[in-house]
Amino acid sequence: MQELPEQVLDRIIKAVEANRKIFAVKIYKDATGESLTASKKAIEELLAALRHDDPGRFSPQFKADESVVMDEILESINKGNHIDAVKQYKDSTGCSLPEAREFIESLTQQLRSENPEEVRATKKPGCALTLLFVLASVVFWL
Repeated sequence: MQELPEQVLDRIIKAVEANRKIFAVKIYKDATGESLTASKKAIEELLAALRHDDPGRFSPQFKADESVVMDEILESINKGNHIDAVKQYKDSTGCSLPEAREFIESLTQQLRSENPEEVRATKKPGCALTLLFVLASVVFWL
């Protein structure tokens, strides 16, 4: 874990105390410029150290719940379901829609640069929807 300014570390600890691990990862990522994977690992290490120092202060259930949410977000991004990823992130962090969209777009770009073959392009209904509309129009006029 990189050395962090006290103010940033305080924000991360407050996020973890409020059961907002994904937000804590975002704070760390923004402050350090680390990858999502490295940021997630750093927060998990910090959380383990905090639990060791004060076991009653942090809920172990929180870690499992947040890991599941993060895995679901990454899976949605990898499948090209960015709308689902934005919704999942927004719901899990309580941030605004523009903040969630910005975070997911940034995360998608980073994942695409690290593993371009694993991250699909955003699903767009364009062609299928247009074809369906044309077919419906033809059937209507017959």
